[in-house]
Amino acid sequence: MRAVGIGLLLVMAGSSVFADSLVARFGPAYSTGGIYVDVSAVPLGTSPISVAGAYDVSFSPATPDNSNTRGVVQGPPPNHAIPIPWSGQYFSTGGVSTETITIHFVNPQTSLTFLWGSVDLYNTLTIGNTSWTGADVIPPTGADGNQGPTGSAYVLIATDQPFHDVTFKSDQYAFEFADVRAVPDGGMTLMLLGGALVGFETLRRKFRA
Repeated sequence: MRAVGIGLLLVMAGSSVFADSLVARFGPAYSTGGIYVDVSAVPLGTSPISVAGAYDVSFSPATPDNSNTRGVVQGPPPNHAIPIPWSGQYFSTGGVSTETITIHFVNPQTSLTFLWGSVDLYNTLTIGNTSWTGADVIPPTGADGNQGPTGSAYVLIATDQPFHDVTFKSDQYAFEFADVRAVPDGGMTLMLLGGALVGFETLRRKFRA
């Protein structure tokens, strides 16, 4: 497995500060379980998606759009690229800063994993009060929208503050992503740190009061 960066581990004792952690690697997937946001059979475009008792997906702007340029899409460019090694339908957003895709999980979650396609600096993922960009996934000199095998990465995020909503946005074309799963923690944070400490993965921890 190719390393994509150097992890920094901070240990704080007797503090009220907590951390959100993100690790990234070129593959394989971190999990094949959990609550899977399945778009394999939904219509292309920006029609709201709802799975009772599990999750809802909303698109902003909410204007119907089935042009295969945003929302649930398929196929290659010009406006998006398939996250490697994914096949089939996936999500894509971008073009203007007000365009977003939000996944709302009915029950609170503490860990999330997904495939981040052709990572760009202007891609932004937000959970609660914490945001990550492409620079947190691949070092800034590499987060250039590479559409090859080393341009997409599986990411895994763990937080000790439960969340319901995950928002994806991109100021330019495009933020492509697939295989979104809310996964039970079950020691997930220890796995995050362990993977980074042996140098296999990028680790990003964001501390907040």
